[in-house]
Amino acid sequence: MDNTSIARLRTLAVAAGRPGRHRSCARPAAREAIGGPVISNLRIASARLVLRPFHRRDAAQALRCMTPALTRHLDWAPPTSAEAFRGEWQRWLAGNAGGSDRVFTILDARGFVGLAGLYATSTPTPEFGLWIREQRQGRGYGGEAAASLLVWAAQRWRPQRFVCVVASENHASRRIAVRLGGRLGFVRRVSGRLQLVYLVPAAACARADGDAHGARPGE
Repeated sequence: MDNTSIARLRTLAVAAGRPGRHRSCARPAAREAIGGPVISNLRIASARLVLRPFHRRDAAQALRCMTPALTRHLDWAPPTSAEAFRGEWQRWLAGNAGGSDRVFTILDARGFVGLAGLYATSTPTPEFGLWIREQRQGRGYGGEAAASLLVWAAQRWRPQRFVCVVASENHASRRIAVRLGGRLGFVRRVSGRLQLVYLVPAAACARADGDAHGARPGE
């Protein structure tokens, strides 16, 4: 839970927007057990995006997008090399296979958009986070991807709530958490940076999905 590879995804990093309407490509009747392994052909689709389990072929594109500008609101620095990044994405694959943590690749019609993750999925309070590459920010993709992921997870595991950690200066990501029904649980300071911890009731995710009418560009 505390290693650097998880930290690279945990804090929401990017442009917020009103979540897009969600539809899951997974069969709703086939509920997998809490903490069960990721299904390799799983697809979670929204109006403009598709989330699928992270694959090793996504590593090079993800690394190219991990720039200092992208990570300015995060508590980690970009990997220094492909070799340094290799150990991290290999741990993501292991987590996906074991089902404890889930890492998804976010795609749009043009290709790679970013990464999203769910952590401690066997607990009543999984944590989630994501980032969107710089070239796709400002389109509401962050909110749309978060809504899709949490609606799917709420239907899959029936958790009590989700935890979302956001840097205090990251107003766009704070709006994502609020629009998903999140309430500020507490504030903490990590490495000198103030972090806001939002609690998102799982039931609110379904309401956010049903009330969504597309993204709000520019946030």
